[in-house]
Amino acid sequence: MLQVIRRIPLVMSQVFVAMVIGHVALIYVFFKHADQARMLQKGAKQVKEWIITYLSPTAYNHFVDLLLEERTLLFMFFTVVARLALAILWEAIAGLWNLTRG
Repeated sequence: MLQVIRRIPLVMSQVFVAMVIGHVALIYVFFKHADQARMLQKGAKQVKEWIITYLSPTAYNHFVDLLLEERTLLFMFFTVVARLALAILWEAIAGLWNLTRG
């Protein structure tokens, strides 16, 4: 149990860093690659429509439409990609650390 409690700050800091990196990546894409950003926005709109059409019951469509926005989907996408990149980087560093420690 104590080991789980010790890991909580590490995990939370990784999530926070992933959110910051996700924001930076989102801003970078929107400023430097405007055409791709427009394509990502259209894709997010299609995902939103797909969620409303197929995944949510008809009675809740207006709530999903109100709460789920394209920019939120884009931010979640960039945050998940940043989180995956951090996890891969973390495992690579941990693997190298274990190799050098013997």
